[in-house]
Amino acid sequence: MFFHGNGEVASDYIDIAPYFFRLCGVNLIVAEFRGYGLSNGSPTFAGLIADAHPIFRGVAKEISKRGCREDIWVMGRSMGSVPALELAANHPQGIQGLIIESGFPCASRLVRRLKLPLPEADLRLVEDECIQKLRRITVPALIIHGERDSLVNPEEAYTINRELGSVEKRLIIIPHADHNSVMAEDIDGYFQAIKDFITCSH
Repeated sequence: MFFHGNGEVASDYIDIAPYFFRLCGVNLIVAEFRGYGLSNGSPTFAGLIADAHPIFRGVAKEISKRGCREDIWVMGRSMGSVPALELAANHPQGIQGLIIESGFPCASRLVRRLKLPLPEADLRLVEDECIQKLRRITVPALIIHGERDSLVNPEEAYTINRELGSVEKRLIIIPHADHNSVMAEDIDGYFQAIKDFITCSH
């Protein structure tokens, strides 16, 4: 179950989905955000978090109805890390594992880095809540990040890895990769890491 990044829509993954099936042995279900692609509504960070729960329940119900295996791994890329972390913290019994790619533990960290106008006290409060959420996550986790990510600093990946409550967790830094080239920079290593993780956390 995949949550994509900000500059993407679900249909961007039509050509990528076969790689997950062929190289990792899993189906890819891509969630769409409000106001993106064919979805209506207006996108907000609050909506990202709130919508994650009914999306998760709907996916679980649909794969059960179709007679598929009901093992669900949740993956979030970039902005998609927000709903992915939300689900991992609140549905540990329904998730086999968590994958975060080019992600961040809290949107407020990007707000600060981009110097957007929000009070520092508010930012610290939100960050504290995000760190507490990370510490509640106990499912196996894989964090993948580009070494030269110019949008989301690799330090965010180290923070996620350090603060996660998961006993089983692995951090992979892809050499030379920027924010949007993590998969392309080392496609074999990227999918091998995901395959190994899924196999081990099954």
